[in-house]
Amino acid sequence: MQFTIHRDTISDRSSLRPLLEAHFKYERMSAAKSRYLHLLAIVGVWVWLGAMWPSLLPVQVEEFVLVAWGVLLLLAVWASVETWAWHRKMTRYLSEHEAKQRGLAR
Repeated sequence: MQFTIHRDTISDRSSLRPLLEAHFKYERMSAAKSRYLHLLAIVGVWVWLGAMWPSLLPVQVEEFVLVAWGVLLLLAVWASVETWAWHRKMTRYLSEHEAKQRGLAR
């Protein structure tokens, strides 16, 4: 994200705070999504091993791995939706901030 702040023309910085908060939350959700997807891939290897060689893992381990995979999938979907929502808010706040900048520069 990149935007210019003109110290001479900005007297009202109220549009900057929501923009920075939205950007922070977007970055946090994006990192969470990445973390959940990586964990999902790692646990997916164990799911695949259990499917290819059923006698490789004990039944309790297979059940735990499947539950963990399902939970991670739900968390990854949740983080993806949150990332999308915060990206939209960030874009909206950025356009509002730029509109205020243009209004003050005139």
